[in-house]
Amino acid sequence: MKNPWLKIPAIDYESHMAEVGQSRILGSLTRQTLRKYNPEKFLLPGCASGNGLEHIDNNVTSQVYALDINPEYLEFTVNRFQHRIPNLRTICCDLLTDKLELTDIDLAFCGLLLEYVDPHIALPKIIGTLNKQGNLVIVIQRNNSASFVSKTRYSSLEKLSGIVSDVLPEEIDNICRQIGMTKAFQEEIPVNDGKSFIVMDFSFRNKGG
Repeated sequence: MKNPWLKIPAIDYESHMAEVGQSRILGSLTRQTLRKYNPEKFLLPGCASGNGLEHIDNNVTSQVYALDINPEYLEFTVNRFQHRIPNLRTICCDLLTDKLELTDIDLAFCGLLLEYVDPHIALPKIIGTLNKQGNLVIVIQRNNSASFVSKTRYSSLEKLSGIVSDVLPEEIDNICRQIGMTKAFQEEIPVNDGKSFIVMDFSFRNKGG
């Protein structure tokens, strides 16, 4: 079965996220994360239209990797940022079936991705790209008596209802701990419509060369 993400136009996704107010919050969280960790190599899995990449400082971050299953999203991201981020590399990849041939990443920002894939498969692949000083920031959505995908005029997003599922912070914490990472920070940010974002920062327990 064709992944529903391949059937959603980039402009629909971009407009939907702006309408529900989530793109602004995710962009702000990306900016905060980049300023906190100052990565030389940065990975954005599930990049979609590249929200947050406008906060890349090329004087600090020498390599940017934007990953997504939808090639249209990657083209959208390149057109949007290629003149602003000369070191941008896009990777078309299905985290459930493809290998992730990246290493020595300093920071990965995983925003609203794990709800659409099996985190037990995707998360180890993402963590496997990090160096031993690397950090991982994960944003998941908590739904308080609300549907996961908010209703907007962009009906193509309704296709995601068949693959989306809630992810618990405890589940993410357990997966990361099994791979040797520990949670350094967690906060919950109210969004809208009875929803909130849970933000978690992870680092390796035994940092070394």
